[in-house]
Order: sequence, then C-alpha cells, then structure tokens
Amino acid sequence: MHNVLLMYRRPLNKREKFLQLVSRCGEFTHCEVYCPNMTISSQTPGEPCTTLTGWTFTNFSMCDMMLTRICLDSYSTDHHFYMFHKIDMTESEYQRFCAWNTTQVVNHCHYNVKDLALQMIPKRLSSFAKDSNIVYPSKLYCSQGVVLSLRYAAYKGVQTPGVSETVLDKICGSLANTEARCSTPSGVASAIQRVLGPPIEVSEPRAHSKWFSEL
Repeated sequence: MHNVLLMYRRPLNKREKFLQLVSRCGEFTHCEVYCPNMTISSQTPGEPCTTLTGWTFTNFSMCDMMLTRICLDSYSTDHHFYMFHKIDMTESEYQRFCAWNTTQVVNHCHYNVKDLALQMIPKRLSSFAKDSNIVYPSKLYCSQGVVLSLRYAAYKGVQTPGVSETVLDKICGSLANTEARCSTPSGVASAIQRVLGPPIEVSEPRAHSKWFSEL
C-alpha cells in the first residue's frame, strides 16, 4: 500500500487573497500532491549517486507542471497555511497515478488560465463546461490535474466480480459529479472529506509523522 498526501493551501499573498475574494474557490486557493515515499536517484559523472525521497507534483502560478522538492520547505516554514488528506493507494493505483503525472511533467503541461476563469462565474453557469475525453490534456490548473490524475489511477477497465472497493474508488465516487474543468481546491477537499473525514492541519502534532519527518 502506498500513501500520497493531497495538500491544500490557504492564500499566501495578496494576489491569492484577491482570487479568493472574487471567485468561488473557498478556503483554499491551491492544491498539489506530495508523494512522501517517492525516491529518485541521479548521478553526475565522477560524483557519487544521490538519492532523494519525497517529491511533489504541482501545477501552480502560470508554470508548467513540475515534479519538485521545492515545496517541502513551504510545508515546514509555512505549515500553518497547509492542510492535507492522506490517500491510500494499491500498488497498481499508485503506479498509474505516478505515470499519469510524470507524463504531464515530461509533456510540459501548461497552466490552464482559461479554465481557471470558470471559477469566477456562478456555478450554475460553469457547470455547462464539460470535461473532454483527452487522457493527457495540454493545459491544467491545480485541482483540475488532481481530479483527473485520481480518476486515471482508479480506472481498472473491466471490473472483476468479487473485487472489493478501494479507498481511491470511494474517493472517485465522491468526485463523480465534479467536472475537473470547474473544480476548486476547496471543492475537492469537501468531496474527499465525505470519504476520509476533515483534512488535517500540517501544524497539528498528529501530522508530524514519518511523512514530514525530514522537513
């Protein structure tokens, strides 16, 4: 079993506070996925191999989607801005999840400013913006990418009778009525809360477990 932490962040600056004021994004203005057990090794010619554990997939602030460890400093120094849900995934779900996100990084998936604007209009109108069937969209914003990656990870093709429902299956069931193009970080948090309960404050003592032990 693998764990991924879906990180939700409250507004950090005036620009994000303005976005919160004029949109329907709710308490959180950003979300991203931290993979605490993901390990990547690299080696420079003539130097020893370097292995780093704990990576974040993020699509933020007009930047292409990236796999980075820069966010780890923020989880520590700005911890009072963050909350998270811990999502358990089976081996196959986790591999599909990482593969989808890694493909988007390799493809230099751009930030989706156009669909982000859907958060500025009433929900009854934005609901007409349906998701496409494209597996790897060329543009995404944060919660849009999270919803699509979770759905891709949960997809199992033809269902086998007698196979029990996983945690991710239940989460995707709760997100079933969410159009990724119209999603918000707070909306995603609310949907997942129906399965996992309220998100945890990173600043809470129970959050300082093995997931954040190296921050």
